[in-house]
Amino acid sequence: MKKRLLWGVLLLLVVAFTGAGITKVALKPGHEQPVAFIDQEPISQKEFAFFLDQQRASVYDYFKQKYGAGDSPSFWSDSFGGEVPMNKAKQQAMDQLVKAKVQQIEAKKYGILDDTSYDAFLSRLKQENERRNAALAKGQIIYGPTQYTEQMYYGYVLSNMAIQLKKALAEKSWQITDSDLQNYYDQIKNTVFRNPAPVRLQKLGLFFSDGKGNIDEGKKTAALSRLEQVVRELKSGKTLNEEIALLKNVASFRIDADEQTFDGTFKRADYQRYGTIIQTADKLDSGQTSDIFEFDGAYYLIKLLEREDRGIKDFESVKNDVREEYLDSKYEDTVSEWARQAEVTINHNVYDRLKVR
Repeated sequence: MKKRLLWGVLLLLVVAFTGAGITKVALKPGHEQPVAFIDQEPISQKEFAFFLDQQRASVYDYFKQKYGAGDSPSFWSDSFGGEVPMNKAKQQAMDQLVKAKVQQIEAKKYGILDDTSYDAFLSRLKQENERRNAALAKGQIIYGPTQYTEQMYYGYVLSNMAIQLKKALAEKSWQITDSDLQNYYDQIKNTVFRNPAPVRLQKLGLFFSDGKGNIDEGKKTAALSRLEQVVRELKSGKTLNEEIALLKNVASFRIDADEQTFDGTFKRADYQRYGTIIQTADKLDSGQTSDIFEFDGAYYLIKLLEREDRGIKDFESVKNDVREEYLDSKYEDTVSEWARQAEVTINHNVYDRLKVR
């Protein structure tokens, strides 16, 4: 992305992430001052606050796990080992916002999105909830929640936009050859394209829903943060059994922790109920632990205990699947590169006074 800097005449701005210089432009009287610009797109205080508020649980859990910090009136401003919770929350929020915004900017270039502003998003959210209310009043069937929260709808919109953007990039920008796909297949075939075989696994899941589709967003963030801590403990030499034993004493989480065996036939019912777990296990070697993944209202880790080897599917038989895997990986790398190159300017007159609510 072309690097240029913008900002207001009355403000001295510091450029975050890029270390580049500073320029000044006029800010229209009466307009709310943005928190920042990302590749010239203004970031409103409402939008940054939306991302900042989502950091509360994960940041609190991080400082509790790493420093033994407890809740207190001064928690967010205290320093722990040189780290300040408020600063960490803001950094995480900005990192996530940059990644979302660069996708929105590119989607606008491809005609997928006509307005990248948060006000436009809130307007669409209002219209969608009004549509759902009207449909319910008429006795019509609606899919999904009766009303979207900001967080639910933002995730829904961003996910669908990313699918469309990935497709547009594949059709108009990326030149993908059979050689690219063959090389990628060779990289992932041992983990992704094994033939189904009997597996025995150990799983650990932390639930953030009530089993009826209602999600506790704070608990969701905390569950992810807690499993990230488990991953760190496993890397330091702890066992999954030890971590499970600890978590069983944590009353704030409903957990799923047991061994499970699939016989390799993978009946339709298995896939309908456990498809995500089966597919994740299929990518692991015996003794290996998965990355964190979301399944059935919980975040999970699984460890493959045992697998019978039945060989690998040949390239031609899975070529379409290889292409989808390749596109997903390329899109992820592309978004990371957009975020890395993004020009971000911070208005510290606003940024410094925003707090976690």
